[in-house]
Amino acid sequence: MSDLILGQANAITFVLVDTSGNEVLGLGNNFSISVSKGIDAFVAGQGTKSEIGSGWYSYLFTASECDTVGPLSVKITDASIVQQNLEYVVKGANVDAIPWDYTLRSTVDASPISDVSVWVTTDAAGMYRVTEGRTSAFGVVVFYLQPGTYYLWRQKSGWVFNNPDPQVVV
Repeated sequence: MSDLILGQANAITFVLVDTSGNEVLGLGNNFSISVSKGIDAFVAGQGTKSEIGSGWYSYLFTASECDTVGPLSVKITDASIVQQNLEYVVKGANVDAIPWDYTLRSTVDASPISDVSVWVTTDAAGMYRVTEGRTSAFGVVVFYLQPGTYYLWRQKSGWVFNNPDPQVVV
């Protein structure tokens, strides 16, 4: 069982196997994830599923899936795999995490850019996502991060961003 941080997107990784115990390759995001908070019924996951490779997959919980302290159960299903049952615990924010503001402004006139999808990874290739958010009307999104180097990725229709944007949190 692993800990997840309350009120923010959290990433998990897992291996999917078939009935013979062989790792299943090539599913992409074509498998089902259901999530149960506490003792509530399972509901379809709303986060982002992806394939890492060699039978490994990932799921990025939405912040709303991690908004309740306590157990968070995950059920992963597909016709080609053995059902995976995983359990996590949502806890309060990491004591080492600090609030860190990221502001996005236009390079043309320095006006704030609102409603930009921003996600944070620990690697320049963008494989290890740790959190995500959207900029406010003032172009600001707040993340709770531990000190270190991160890579920020930005996306909004009609805009072109130079991704990733490396940042150091101190």
